[in-house]
Amino acid sequence: MAAKIMKAVQYEGYGGGAAGLKAKKLRVTCLLGREFRHVVVWNLVREECHRKKGVGLDWELPKLYNVAMENERRMMERGNDVKRGGKKMTVEDLDSFVNLGLCSLQHTEIPIPSPKKDEVLLKLEATSVNPIDWKVQNGMLRPFLPPRFPFVPGVDVTGEVTEAGPEVANFKEGDKVIAMLGLPNSGGLAEFAVAPTNMTVSRPAELSPAEGAGLPTAALIALQALRTAGTSKFDGTGKSSNILITAASGGVGHYAVQLAKLAGLHVTATCGVRNVEFVKQLGADEVLDYKTPQGASLTSPSGKKYDAVIHCASGIPWSTFEPNLSAYGTVIDISPSFKSMVAALYKKVTLSKKKLVTLVLAPNVEDMKFVVESAKEGRLRTCVDSIHGLSKAEAAWAKSISGHATGKIIVEM
Repeated sequence: MAAKIMKAVQYEGYGGGAAGLKAKKLRVTCLLGREFRHVVVWNLVREECHRKKGVGLDWELPKLYNVAMENERRMMERGNDVKRGGKKMTVEDLDSFVNLGLCSLQHTEIPIPSPKKDEVLLKLEATSVNPIDWKVQNGMLRPFLPPRFPFVPGVDVTGEVTEAGPEVANFKEGDKVIAMLGLPNSGGLAEFAVAPTNMTVSRPAELSPAEGAGLPTAALIALQALRTAGTSKFDGTGKSSNILITAASGGVGHYAVQLAKLAGLHVTATCGVRNVEFVKQLGADEVLDYKTPQGASLTSPSGKKYDAVIHCASGIPWSTFEPNLSAYGTVIDISPSFKSMVAALYKKVTLSKKKLVTLVLAPNVEDMKFVVESAKEGRLRTCVDSIHGLSKAEAAWAKSISGHATGKIIVEM
């Protein structure tokens, strides 16, 4: 009997290219500030990026490329000609070029998976795109992840149970659920996926598929980061403290602000100027535009020192945090680099009073139930930045890489 087929989005190698393919060099002249610079997009595996352009370029390239594309788009909107290869570009050409050069995601048809004894098969309704998805594609966790190519990314999903494994007793066909698939398997950018029952919970009717799909990874990171900072109660009865949340309008950040306020903490937050009012509405007591001198220095407008920092941004050195911390202040880095991990180790071995802690998410169903129940009760809400169809998954991918999403990026099936 022939296997049933589903639509899916996958990639075939690190950096978006298949091993053995020749490099596709797509050179663009873009206006960045007052200088013309060249942006080169490589469609090849990570080794080629290292060999051709030096270690690390492929990590910075996506953000630089996105900035360049946005500048070209603005030039078009002002009526200026943008040319590539002697041809005048249209917005449609630009979108096509972004999809080709940046994402390298492939739309395909593959067999519908079968659930194992402790899994459920879901007809997916929505999935969210997290930075870890494209960072894995860039090779951040190589050689451990992905376990194989081609690979279908996507971890956080909502869907309807269509089949349950023989040992599954708590879910049945027709149940609406929220699930975290786990990085080794993933599979969220597809019409169907199998989910482990130990990371699957019922989706309340109060939550839409998009709202539910935004929760698992980002809300759990926010919750566990706050616990690492010493917060154990989220009902306002715990010890009050001062906390800073960087990139507070992003996926993790906007959940962290809400959870911190549930815990009764005084929250100072950073974000871009366009999101200042949004972050205030989430409950932040003080909001800094990170591009202002005060925002760049992370100085609290009220002069408070921070007992903890939930660091959701990147590129901020320890020297900026240190003078703003209380005597025993701690910085929790949710997306640590090699440099920050070395710094964290140094602080530990030198018995520093002020600490830098790197957070590694530890998924568990109890935390899933907590954030879903909080969302059901209206105490925690998912802000949806944008919703894309599966056929437009590249747009969701590119938006996540840009680093400028407000809340969560969703793909609906």
